[in-house]
Formats: sequence, structure tokens, C-alpha cells
Amino acid sequence: MAQKKVIVKRLVSIENLGSMNMLRSDKTGTLTEGELQLHSFQDLEGKHSEKVLLYACLNAYYQKGFENPIDRVILAQNSFDLSAYRKLGEIPYDFVRKKLSVFDYLTFVTLLLLLPGMTEEFRTGWFIESVISASMIVMVIRSRKPFFRSKPGKYLLTITLLIGALTLVFPLTPLAAVFSFKPLPFSVVLIIEAIIGL
Repeated sequence: MAQKKVIVKRLVSIENLGSMNMLRSDKTGTLTEGELQLHSFQDLEGKHSEKVLLYACLNAYYQKGFENPIDRVILAQNSFDLSAYRKLGEIPYDFVRKKLSVFDYLTFVTLLLLLPGMTEEFRTGWFIESVISASMIVMVIRSRKPFFRSKPGKYLLTITLLIGALTLVFPLTPLAAVFSFKPLPFSVVLIIEAIIGL
């Protein structure tokens, strides 16, 4: 490389370059127009999913932290009535997490309808949903690969399942009174678990 008067900043790049069969390059304006297009919206199994598009539209429409071309091209495909949803909060985009989160807590509305005026039961349901969903998020972000293609370590899986089980059992213990928790009807627990599964 030195004989060809090429300066390499990262030597590992040479190894990567040697393993390539084809290298294509382009500058914007030659083959591309600098305009993004939404090709498809698929679920984890690679199938066409209107639900994925709905969630993408909700996030693009309600996020106010960082305007970008991806959100604009997503909203150009929007055919949903987004006014039926209300944003309760937002974690703006940052370059550490490299993502943003807009949450419209379906749990909040569900618990409000199922447990009207039942403050302690509402608090209990919110606790269960928050802890279990946070544990599930850890399972998703633990790997750079899609989580369904990467097997979690046995310790992480065991701890996650243990946290979920303890969270469900905790409102039944004497300690629940310290936090003003009350046992929930089994049907409400099932609905919360269904929401988490979404």
C-alpha cells in the first residue's frame, strides 16, 4: 500500500477490503437524488405489517426532538387518523442511545377504564407493567443483532424471568401494603401481560 502511496488510518480496514468481492460507490446526484423512499414496512418475521407502519407514523408525527428526512418520508405514507392518539411523554433523540421514544401508554388508559377510582389497584397495575416491560427492553437491547436472532445468556434469562415472577407475586405479599399495592383481578393481569406483549 505504501508503494501505491496510499495512507491507511485503520489497518483492520485492509483485511476487510481483502474479503470483499465487489465494491460499489456513488455520490448523491449521480445515481441517487438524495430523496428517501419508503420501500416496505415489515414485522419481525419479514411480513408486510400495517401495525409497524402505524407505530412508525405515530413516532414520526408526535416526536418533536429531532426533525429528519426519515420521519418525513414515513408520514408521506400515513393513512391513519393519528388524532385518536395522545402523546403523554417523549424521550428525545440523543447520540448515545441513538434512538428516541414517544410513549402513548395503552396501559394507562386500560387501567383507567378497568379500575376507575381504585387508586391502589391502579398503582399496582402500573408497577407490574413498568417493571416487566423494562426487563423485556433489556432483553431487546442486550445485543447489536436483532434480539430474536441472538440467544440470551442463561444468567440474564434466569434473572429476567425471576424479576417477572417476583413482580407478579409481590402484590400478594405482606410487603405490598408498604407501597400501597393491592392484588389485581386475574383478568386485569392477563390484559397487562397482553399489552406488554404488543
